[in-house]
Amino acid sequence: MAALNGYFDCVQLLLDLQANVSAVTFHYGTSMDLIGAGSSPLHYAACGGNLKCCQILLARGASKTTLNCTGWLPVDVARMWGRHWLEPLLAPNSDSTIPAFPLSNYLSLPLMSILNIARECGFKSVTTSTDDTDTCAVCLERPCSVAAEGCKHELCVRCALYLCSTSNIPSETVGPPGSIPCPLCRHGIISFVKLPGSPAKENRLQMSLGLLYPLYTSPS
Repeated sequence: MAALNGYFDCVQLLLDLQANVSAVTFHYGTSMDLIGAGSSPLHYAACGGNLKCCQILLARGASKTTLNCTGWLPVDVARMWGRHWLEPLLAPNSDSTIPAFPLSNYLSLPLMSILNIARECGFKSVTTSTDDTDTCAVCLERPCSVAAEGCKHELCVRCALYLCSTSNIPSETVGPPGSIPCPLCRHGIISFVKLPGSPAKENRLQMSLGLLYPLYTSPS
């Protein structure tokens, strides 16, 4: 859908996250089938007519000669939908120059690690710091529960999650593309690790259910 609608930023991000540039669709009986099942992202980009989407897909290895189940090449789709400006680029024997594209500005390498920690520990249960825990240096309210791999600075889960979902300034980061800048030292963060002693959400849930169990088993 990103390729069909011309969302080239989304296409680029998905490819940076290892999306399959050669994946094809099945028959679903929906608007996704308007150009036929077995269509690749390049077929849909050709249908949508966005030049940059097509260039990004080709730069990442998309094939101009893939036939869908209707027997159409991407250039056939472009021609049928009146996207004539794409024909010089998508023609199988085209020698058009494909520009190189950097990694997406929205790529956030540590996002998956903090999402996994948030699923395990939660991020709403503990709202204030106690005397025996360090307070998050960002919000100054919640206890630290994760550490950045590399610089080892500690944050709470909520602040780390917010940082991963809003940062798109890799030019200010000392680290690999896709890393996010630590708010304390600007070192590039590529993942987060859970601090020892951080409680698991499942354990708290089991304890709550255990306390409620007698209420369900006591006679009325």
